[in-house]
Amino acid sequence: GGGSAGVFPQDEVSVLDGIRAALRGRARVVHVPGPRPDGPAPPLDQETCTDPRSGLPGVLLRMLDADGRELYAERRLGGRLLEPRLVPGAHTVEI
Repeated sequence: GGGSAGVFPQDEVSVLDGIRAALRGRARVVHVPGPRPDGPAPPLDQETCTDPRSGLPGVLLRMLDADGRELYAERRLGGRLLEPRLVPGAHTVEI
């Protein structure tokens, strides 16, 4: 040791490939990149998002009841929503 020791492996395997190899035949390993680790995710905005219903720039805000039925929906220009006013019966807010 002493801080100057080195290891020079003949082969290298990524963590993801190693996990997949170890679990091959026993589990399906799925990897999806998450948010950048260097700070909070940027808010959704009209430059990067499209309302799936209208096709216009922005995001779709939906309020659902406890059974998942839509009670209210509107297009917003961004996802930076601080406590949207809830409609009666709203259980879930989806952006």
